[in-house]
Amino acid sequence: MELRLTVYSRAWCHLCDELCAALAPLAERYGVPVDVIDVDSDPALEDRYGERVPVVLANETELCHYRLDAARVIAVLDASRCAPNLPGELPHSQFGSALAGLSNTPLSADPAEPPNNGVRPADFS
Repeated sequence: MELRLTVYSRAWCHLCDELCAALAPLAERYGVPVDVIDVDSDPALEDRYGERVPVVLANETELCHYRLDAARVIAVLDASRCAPNLPGELPHSQFGSALAGLSNTPLSADPAEPPNNGVRPADFS
């Protein structure tokens, strides 16, 4: 199964704009498509997410909301074998069971808490 990232967003949301701008370079680097869906376009999505947007999902697994958790997204991309694209290489699109262990993993309630994989924000500069 191919890994796809989905961002549930809305047009007037500045956090949505910021998250999409931060996610775009990661998705491009790993050759992973990103679908941005306006929750206001579907009453079921509007009921489900309400004001809790943006939300990033990898296939059906929620990775983060409000702010991009780059470490978590990168961990999923790395685990799914979506190796970063290097010049002259074709995008990798194989997706294994990288999300299997994440389905029951709670999102951190404390944004200052480092992710479990040991990657810190300073590692991405």
